[in-house]
Amino acid sequence: MSSEELLGRAVVASEWIKGDDVLLDIGCNDGLFLSQAAPRCRSAWGVDIDHELLSKASARYSDIQFQYASADRLPFPDASFSAISMLDVLEHLPDAKAAIREVDRVLCPGGRLIISVPHKGTFGFVDAQRSTVFAAGRRVRLGKMDDVLEHRHFILQEISDLLGPGYTAERLRYGGFLLFPLCGFALMFTDGLGMKRASRFLRIVEDKDFHIDYGTRSWHLMAEYRKAGEFRRPSPFRGSPIEAGATDPMTSRDSRRSANGTRNSTDGARTN
Repeated sequence: MSSEELLGRAVVASEWIKGDDVLLDIGCNDGLFLSQAAPRCRSAWGVDIDHELLSKASARYSDIQFQYASADRLPFPDASFSAISMLDVLEHLPDAKAAIREVDRVLCPGGRLIISVPHKGTFGFVDAQRSTVFAAGRRVRLGKMDDVLEHRHFILQEISDLLGPGYTAERLRYGGFLLFPLCGFALMFTDGLGMKRASRFLRIVEDKDFHIDYGTRSWHLMAEYRKAGEFRRPSPFRGSPIEAGATDPMTSRDSRRSANGTRNSTDGARTN
């Protein structure tokens, strides 16, 4: 896919990747973000709990390593990565603390964690993913029988508290106000009805709102955190010492929820 299809937080996150990074994207979805980030870094891995999306990603991007894994059980040795991205993932996880413990384990000292979450801004209560209409759309289009999805919103201090004193926020980015979440509601219908032109227009409008910084009133927050310690380059590794299967009890609860986001939009109405 072309870089023009990459919008919103995925564009910002890819710009934060460095040339010598060994990158892990948690909740990699269809691999679009990694397809743009991988050329910017030394090597890139993606994990997700959706087998179908992983198959598509592997077929499209053969130079990127993809693996089935839950955020709370990552199949990699300690200190394997210099950068980890979690774009629109943390808000869905049933046990965010367990996921952060795993992130801390596989992130090397001095490494960076890039997080993207909904923010408790002025219009944080306007959220398509909390709607019964969104849940109904998932049932009809994808056969996923979730109730209304958990979709938490955060403030910066809550993320910092979750990470603990070993992490320091080095870069922040706020964006989106009211158009951003309203487009999310509209996209539920245009995507569901296959109205590609309308969806594309809505995503452009959404993207423009996302790129306006409304400060703490914003609907969305991105942050880059630095892990404490002297930077130590990750050691090369092959394969994965842990195989997280589809029936793994540690992933079964996650599999009922969306722990990934569609990276080719800035939307609040993802149906993956």
